[in-house]
Amino acid sequence: MSNVMSEILAQLLKVVEKIKADSKVINIIANHLDPDSIASAFALKHLLRHLGIPNARIRILYCGVPGEKQNEMIIQRFSLFQHMLPLDEFWPKINGNDVFAFVDCSNPNDGRLGAAAGKINPIIVVDHHQNPAPIETEDNFIWVETYGACSTMLTKLLNEVGLMTFKKEVGDDLFVTLLLTLGIYSDTHGLLANVTDDDSTSYFNVLSLSDKQALRNLTNIQDSRVYVETENYARNHCIIDGLRLVACAGYLPSTRKVYVAKLANMMSNWDGITVAVVFAIIDDCNLVFSIRSTDSGLQATLNDVLQRKFKNSFGLKMSDDNLRLEGGAQIHLGIDLAADEKVRDQYLELVTGYMRNIFFGNDLR
Repeated sequence: MSNVMSEILAQLLKVVEKIKADSKVINIIANHLDPDSIASAFALKHLLRHLGIPNARIRILYCGVPGEKQNEMIIQRFSLFQHMLPLDEFWPKINGNDVFAFVDCSNPNDGRLGAAAGKINPIIVVDHHQNPAPIETEDNFIWVETYGACSTMLTKLLNEVGLMTFKKEVGDDLFVTLLLTLGIYSDTHGLLANVTDDDSTSYFNVLSLSDKQALRNLTNIQDSRVYVETENYARNHCIIDGLRLVACAGYLPSTRKVYVAKLANMMSNWDGITVAVVFAIIDDCNLVFSIRSTDSGLQATLNDVLQRKFKNSFGLKMSDDNLRLEGGAQIHLGIDLAADEKVRDQYLELVTGYMRNIFFGNDLR
């Protein structure tokens, strides 16, 4: 074991002993339901159980909805909603005996935490994103380091303490290695982007322990009919001005708002496009948009414009591979457009004009 990993484990063990001594309940938060976040949450649960925290004192709390078809299939395949609780519903029940762990995220002010945003001081953080994280002290464990996936970090921890063996008879979740494999594979885009040596080593380690047929079934997934229809709508309601693009994805159920980011990712790769903005109105009365830009020189300008237009409702950062800017916002509209399709279409046209004025305007020239 390297000196660095020895120090990391020593601090984690110190925090775990404090949790055990105080008989606290540790709540592991997965703030988005993608393979890396889900895998990291269940891997951390496995680690904490075998470090002596009783299973009854470990919860996994999740944010949002699966959105992507792959996420839905993973959750259904392993009945994961039987092992997780929604943070927004459970938050009112939180009391002084609860402590928190973040995986695949580190910012306590992340808007995806909903009512809990800004109100949690996690004592365990494991994250591969370079986002604002709590200050490390003697009383917490904060491990934020650049890897292709958070699942890689949890795989390293499990390997270092000899916990990569999973046994049904002792209550282990046998699907964890498969989840870790999917987590690393998805966040590194099939080991093709933002990959470290540790990502590759960890991937082949957990791959050797995974059900290969289940892995094939959960990776070779065609886009759903609903996503294809949404993509076609966005293509038909797309406006290009020079190097910039604004597309309307229409009116979507809240379970599909992840499509907005997926479409922005796709359209930002179109030839000749340096800024892609995709938006939709969601049936929970919110306007959601995602922005992607391969022009990193726009970061300060975009920050300024988005701050003036959307205040604190937006976020903007460099991608993990430092190749593009990624951002977005969710703005509550205060108007329910579900009942009247004609009014909804008029509203979409109005918002399209507003977005064009922002992203095609002189401020971003």
